[in-house]
Amino acid sequence: MRVEKEKEIKMRFKNFFALTTALVLTLNIGITNADAKVESFDDFVKGIEREVEAVGHKSFFESFRSLSGVVEKDSDLDTTNKIHQDVENYLSEAMKRDYRLDPNLLNSLANTLDELDEKVDNSQSGLKSLQTTASRTSSSWHYGDILYYGIGNDNAAGETSFTGHTAVMTNTKYYVIEASKTRSSGAKVFHWNRNYLWSGCSGVKQYKVTDWLGNEASNSKKFTAVNYGLDQVGDPYALKTTMWDESKWYCSKLTYKQWDKAGYELSSYFDIFNGFTIVIPDAIRLDANTRLRKNWDTATPGLI
Repeated sequence: MRVEKEKEIKMRFKNFFALTTALVLTLNIGITNADAKVESFDDFVKGIEREVEAVGHKSFFESFRSLSGVVEKDSDLDTTNKIHQDVENYLSEAMKRDYRLDPNLLNSLANTLDELDEKVDNSQSGLKSLQTTASRTSSSWHYGDILYYGIGNDNAAGETSFTGHTAVMTNTKYYVIEASKTRSSGAKVFHWNRNYLWSGCSGVKQYKVTDWLGNEASNSKKFTAVNYGLDQVGDPYALKTTMWDESKWYCSKLTYKQWDKAGYELSSYFDIFNGFTIVIPDAIRLDANTRLRKNWDTATPGLI
């Protein structure tokens, strides 16, 4: 049984390598990371087989991380979509096989995906630049988008976060829906100005929700996600809660459930905490249906 599982994992590595090799050849660019250079496809596969036996998933992330400098600015949407899909499929299968995911490698992987998203946006910005100032659409608060910061970043109190955090932007300008445990306002689901928990944070990013082809969710889907969240305002905050319990929430469970109600399952993998199946912020960030819209870093999220 274990042999069959390893064969499946090896096949995923082969498919991934085939994709990235085609990308490199198409762009006529060499991988700059010396450790990533191989004599042939067979040599790469043999190396992967050794890694599978030793540490399971790690070589996949190392190989993917080396791609951060490979894709040109004009990276096409189809290639980016395929990479997003392969990553989600791999993470899901790795979790099923109880492979523990290294947080540092996950973060590196997510950052690389963000870079790909930015490069696709840059390649498509040429058409936007042809618009006149008068015809350009005004900046807006993108309701339905997901705000995120990860483990190790600063929260609004200036403290290091050990869990990360997510919120969903609503159709009230500058307002978000989020489940949080606060010092002054209690522990529950809030609908309030983003200044309360997002001003002063670090590593803040904004993600739009798309299908696997990169098409952004429709306005009606966004309204469904937002309205479900609004219906939960005032519900208690709790980490020890099942995924199907719709009376208690933590941040990423609420974000996940909001978009699940709209037809999007935003979790590349699930984890276990105190015996409960949970969805963490990084799992939402790494899902193939979430694509970076804006890297705010330490700035307070605003209009785009």
